[in-house]
Amino acid sequence: MNITVLYCDDCPSLNPSLDRLKKVLSDENIKEEILLKKVESNEEAVKLKFIGSPTILINGIDIDPPENKSYFALNCRAFKKENGKISPIPPIDMIRKLVIQEK
Repeated sequence: MNITVLYCDDCPSLNPSLDRLKKVLSDENIKEEILLKKVESNEEAVKLKFIGSPTILINGIDIDPPENKSYFALNCRAFKKENGKISPIPPIDMIRKLVIQEK
């Protein structure tokens, strides 16, 4: 399993998101290294289809795939929770779903 987290400078959601990702990996008994990749320019954001920080990729698949009309840039990311509310940190169930699928 290939796990990459894309982020930009000073992202306040990075560490809490990493904590959730690590918890899921531990719960699922997966001992894979997490590659952290800093996105440093808007050009790189477009190239990587980076819609915001943090972006968690499991085997190259975004845990919350962007819509076709998404805007790629250095910015914060928002995740929609099951109750419809927005969070800057991905819901743990969203992470778990893709980890289990790609296991």
